[in-house]
Amino acid sequence: MGDRVVEISGRKFGVVGLQRTGLAAARFLSERGGRVLAIDEKPLEELPEEVRGLSDESVEVVTGPQAYQRLQGCDVVIPSPGVPLESPALTLSRQLQIPIMAEIELAYLFCPGVLVAISGTKGKTTTATLLGEMLRASGIPVLVAGNIGDALTGAVATATEDHVIVAEVSSFQLETVDRFRPHIGLLLNLAPDHLDRHGSMENYSALKARLLQNQTDTDYAILNADDPNVYRLADQVQSHLIAYSTHRAVDHGIFVNGDGYLRSGIPHREGTLCLRREIALLGDHNVGNVLAASAAALLLGCDRETLVEVIRSFEGVPHRLEPVGEVSGVLCVNDSQATTPFAVLRALEAFDRPVHLIAGGRAKTNNFDELGDAIGQRCASVTCIGESAEKIAEVSRRGGMGDVRLADTLEQAIRDAFSRAHPGDVLLMSPACASFDMFRSYEHRGDVFRETVAALAAEQPPE
Repeated sequence: MGDRVVEISGRKFGVVGLQRTGLAAARFLSERGGRVLAIDEKPLEELPEEVRGLSDESVEVVTGPQAYQRLQGCDVVIPSPGVPLESPALTLSRQLQIPIMAEIELAYLFCPGVLVAISGTKGKTTTATLLGEMLRASGIPVLVAGNIGDALTGAVATATEDHVIVAEVSSFQLETVDRFRPHIGLLLNLAPDHLDRHGSMENYSALKARLLQNQTDTDYAILNADDPNVYRLADQVQSHLIAYSTHRAVDHGIFVNGDGYLRSGIPHREGTLCLRREIALLGDHNVGNVLAASAAALLLGCDRETLVEVIRSFEGVPHRLEPVGEVSGVLCVNDSQATTPFAVLRALEAFDRPVHLIAGGRAKTNNFDELGDAIGQRCASVTCIGESAEKIAEVSRRGGMGDVRLADTLEQAIRDAFSRAHPGDVLLMSPACASFDMFRSYEHRGDVFRETVAALAAEQPPE
């Protein structure tokens, strides 16, 4: 770990926010001799059951709206990603000049193996999962964590020097990093997201750039050369730059060439992988994700033959352009994780046949104009749901869409869209919005979609 040293034993740490990340951080610190105060503004009965067990692990738990006042006397405060910088807890920490450390930074300081960090607006989970599969198939011990699955401190606690730890990293997690330094950092794309928290696209982009800020010439930065918001950071990179592109050759990078082959020009790892059409994942944007994951896998010692096997077989992760069945010739696709217009634009580009779109929910932006234009150009119909239904319907009509419907529930929307679809069409739920107006989470929304499609299939007469 070199100069990565932080003293835990005997020091007092305040962990703010007691969901998955906070729980893992509290346990990590307590197991290493730290005195841990774990707080959450919610009442105890609204928190996960595991919170009640923390007291058995020598962790002091305080809950309720005034719990943050107990942070006085802490040496370091570690917030969960969902805790905004303007929260009472972090405002008090700054006033008292208590250092605030990101959970991913704590994990980095104790990471025994190679750390790979993946960030971007869209595609993080797919790329992280795919890279994990590539490493696993190559016989390389790997743990995939961070914003996906286990918290990073939880993964680091079980890792050895032989492990590669693949971390999906969000802008929320990067807000409070200082020394965080992945050996390989991947930045996939940048589009407006979480601006309600970050204030502007400039602030959001600056946070994402922190992924690479501490790298040196012994590290690697993998950047999307097709995204100008990402590639303008190339001049700031202090590590070895590996670019990737889905449509042009790039020096010392990985790309799709004019003949449709995935080709690596990474020094000492040159060679052809496979044809673009052999990629199992749906969507042009996923070609970029495959390139990014392949670049990291090659740098980490995976052989090309193994990568190709995984690329040909990996069909993605739930709720991300997930085909859930074909009903009477209509392909039904669950893209519930698409919570921004940018994500839906990428989803629509994945299909070259009529799409009946279901969109709507709790808006994360006020600007749906580009989405409305795309719906008018690419969709056969759109059914709008949730708080933003009227807004999306309005921009869709303005974009030239003649078949615009509104539905009170997702189930109603699915049945309505299916009734207008023909064999060979696509029924796509890609909401462009958060789920919390109607569902517990985007996963819950996707599960309802999957269940309703299954019910529809069961109702169809036998062929």
